[in-house]
Amino acid sequence: MKRREFLASFGSVAAAAGMTGRGVMAQRPSGMPHVGVLAPLSPEQNRQSVDDFRACMRALGWTEGANVAI
Repeated sequence: MKRREFLASFGSVAAAAGMTGRGVMAQRPSGMPHVGVLAPLSPEQNRQSVDDFRACMRALGWTEGANVAI
């Protein structure tokens, strides 16, 4: 399957799933936003990258535990 065919079929499936009401509540409607970090390495191996991410979030005004959960 070529890239364009895959993207077109994936987009169609995603649009159909959205129209049926599935996945509408992906994030809690109220309360603190949650940010997930996906990494191919273990937490110990990825510690520096996650610490850098947290520092950048703080620089943008997002404080972990106050207005965002990571």
